[in-house]
Amino acid sequence: MKAHPTEVDCQFAVIRDGAGDTLIHLSTFGSDNRMSAPKSSQSFQLDRPMAEQLVELLIDTFGLNPGIPSAIEPPSPANVTAESTPRVDIAFPAVAEQGVDERIAAVVSDHEFMARYERFAPRFSPMSIGILLSAAITSNGRLPFDTVAQLLGIRVSRVRQAIAVLSQVINGEGATLLEENGVEVVLHERLMFEEFGVPSRS
Repeated sequence: MKAHPTEVDCQFAVIRDGAGDTLIHLSTFGSDNRMSAPKSSQSFQLDRPMAEQLVELLIDTFGLNPGIPSAIEPPSPANVTAESTPRVDIAFPAVAEQGVDERIAAVVSDHEFMARYERFAPRFSPMSIGILLSAAITSNGRLPFDTVAQLLGIRVSRVRQAIAVLSQVINGEGATLLEENGVEVVLHERLMFEEFGVPSRS
């Protein structure tokens, strides 16, 4: 994958779906080098959960601090490591504001966790993962698929695929810390904290 050689125009509109929920409709109109008259080449729509994930991705990728302009350049992809990635510094003040357990914040800011996160590149930000894990430990380590789907902003039919990816980040060598049984997601809290060297609460 490489940068595109040309730019395209993009127009947007705010619309409502059949249930009355707000959507952002985006349409692209090809590059200026296109021979034919401008016409929509691709379009897609964002609902609120997808928009939240996009905002998190932009914040994580570019090291943005919402509401505060920044002249700090994020590290180039070739130089990104678990220590240099901007994801942790940006994600966790926001996570803390949402009431994420401090032990989960320690897990997802751990260098080993971030190294796995960079390696497997899940579509979910560390913030989203922290929210999911915190919800799991407050529910005795078990969350039904519909709750997981709501937390991650995905369809219920995609939960198994999402957990398969997230388990690569969370599970250690030969250790099953996060899994699913077809109807719910199971988090083995004690084992997870041991894996990442986080003290369990007494």
